[in-house]
Amino acid sequence: MADKEGVIKRIDEELKMFEESVPVAKRDDIFFNDLQVKTAFRNALYNTPLTERMAGLVEKLDNILDCMFGYWTELDFETLNLERNDFYEVTHRFLEQLDYDDRDRQLYERASNEYAEFLENLKGKTPQQIIDAAYEVVMKADILSLLEYHDLDKKQINILLTMQNPLDCIYTEWQHSDYSYMDMLRDSMNSLIDTQEHELTIHNYHINGKPPAIMEDYYAEYENEEQEILQEIEEELEQC
Repeated sequence: MADKEGVIKRIDEELKMFEESVPVAKRDDIFFNDLQVKTAFRNALYNTPLTERMAGLVEKLDNILDCMFGYWTELDFETLNLERNDFYEVTHRFLEQLDYDDRDRQLYERASNEYAEFLENLKGKTPQQIIDAAYEVVMKADILSLLEYHDLDKKQINILLTMQNPLDCIYTEWQHSDYSYMDMLRDSMNSLIDTQEHELTIHNYHINGKPPAIMEDYYAEYENEEQEILQEIEEELEQC
């Protein structure tokens, strides 16, 4: 059973190993700075309340102090408006990230196992039933990908973790949604059209004074309109 006492014992062993790894004659400023930082993190953890679950997550790390030290070195202190020597706040953020990563992993593993079971059950279905389930297979694969690469915050992840079958729940919600897959395809198509229209407007597609064959109909229909827009763009650039 993991507890803070076990965590501190592990850290003290790591500190001892770190000290013994560098001979006294070779202990330079970098060594003493790293030792000071790691000791500061040791003390911060010692004075930070840890639940049994959090203690277990910390103990799972290969090297607790190295992980905390690496996290500290990668922080953007200026953006976070955080002092580099505020080891208690850094420790708090480190534990928060550890907790988030674990819950995120739990969610994805639960959904991934759910998807694997869904596919396994399909193996016992008839060919027609498998064909009928093709849409569900594709959509659940997309949802699983969404859960792997997302921007959900901790609260949202915790809410999804209250569902025994989050993958199926999200799929069912999608089926009941007014926003259909065709709506998404239509939006993508319209976005492509807008992008291509922009390209046609501001770039010169003429080859030897003649547009490519694929664009001849477009230019024949909209040539005058395009020239007016191009003139407006040139005038705006001259004013800049």
